[in-house]
Amino acid sequence: MGQRGVINQTPERFSIPKYEFAVGTAVRNVVQDLMTPEDASRMAQALYDAADPVCR
Repeated sequence: MGQRGVINQTPERFSIPKYEFAVGTAVRNVVQDLMTPEDASRMAQALYDAADPVCR
């Protein structure tokens, strides 16, 4: 369970929703033993880089 703060202190070009989607997908694939952590981290970076811009 997580909680976001009220003040957004992320860099302007960083998208929290894109990051959460990429990391969540990677974690799920590792937990389900579909990917190694190394492969999942590469996939997460590729997902983040390829995603459409999302407003924070």
